[in-house]
Amino acid sequence: MEAKMKAKYVKERQLNDKTIWVFQPPKKWQQAIGARFQRFDAEWEANSHSLSVNQAYIDFCISESGKIFVDEQTVGGLIHYYKTTRHYQKRLRASSKVSYDLAFKKVFEAPPFKGCKQKLFYMQSSSVTPDIADNIHQYFAEEISEEYAITVCRRLRRVWNVGSRKGLVVGNPFAKMGLNSKASREVRWTEEQVDKAIEVADQFGKRSIGTAITLMYHLCHHPVDIRNLRWGDIVNGKIKFIRQKTGAELDIPLPVPLSERLEKVMPKNVAADEYIIKNETNGRPYTASVLQRHFRKIRLHANLPSELCLGDLRRTGATEMADSGCTNAEMKAVTGHKTLNVLALYARPTTTQAGNAINKRYAKNDDNR
Repeated sequence: MEAKMKAKYVKERQLNDKTIWVFQPPKKWQQAIGARFQRFDAEWEANSHSLSVNQAYIDFCISESGKIFVDEQTVGGLIHYYKTTRHYQKRLRASSKVSYDLAFKKVFEAPPFKGCKQKLFYMQSSSVTPDIADNIHQYFAEEISEEYAITVCRRLRRVWNVGSRKGLVVGNPFAKMGLNSKASREVRWTEEQVDKAIEVADQFGKRSIGTAITLMYHLCHHPVDIRNLRWGDIVNGKIKFIRQKTGAELDIPLPVPLSERLEKVMPKNVAADEYIIKNETNGRPYTASVLQRHFRKIRLHANLPSELCLGDLRRTGATEMADSGCTNAEMKAVTGHKTLNVLALYARPTTTQAGNAINKRYAKNDDNR
């Protein structure tokens, strides 16, 4: 019966041309368990909060001691708290927030997991055990995929970690699950493939895509940062921008091939706040999905391997810098990575780097002969 409980006191509202959902609990809920008015960006989130508060009120009514159950003690309340924290609000980029929200939505929509008498969102977070965590993983592995099961459990592990710092939970049932995903991606472009993709993009009237590929390859950055670049970010032969994911401030000299490309495509009397990468069809900045869709068409016409992605251009450029003998500090100044561990995922070991290391090792001995 609990699994069929319906969300109460949730209404749709308009705020500044944006649809939101509000939860307005009745006075008896406010007095009994301290429930309060709250706003949500997603309907499922508002419903999950309503369900958790409703369950808390039921528990309060049947409790012999009259103990008040605060809604933050439920999984739904814990997730809602997490979304108000700096980790979610400031540290996650927009695309990561979408991924987290989708995982939370999938968990909310799922039926009670094995070992649970009710849906996870309005269970007490303290009652979620490692066995239940394993059952959550098993459910999503069977319903969607092993990789997505790992993603969901990683998201929940992060929620518990953040919640534990506030004292909302003790221990983390997702902490020792061994959430190993597939090996780090190692796909790289060749210089000929980069040139071919740019050529075909220009031929099909999508010079913006060709320029985006040029920027990603030479600056060693992801599409999300390249899409946000404006002409005013180019100053005195350097390009300045802030990485969306880490907030790293970068000031990178333009290499000659990139300077030549930008000079070729720069409109006359361009405004400083105008985006460098714009859709030729409507003149608007590309969304991530539209940019990827156009790139897939270009990749097909250029007869490039289907495994190549725009994101691989960052790894390609970083590896080429490592091949040229750049130090870790020099590469980090371009890529914006904060740690060597993450940098190592992009600047992959190569035979060229091994050869450089051998040459440097024995150069001193050769000089002494």
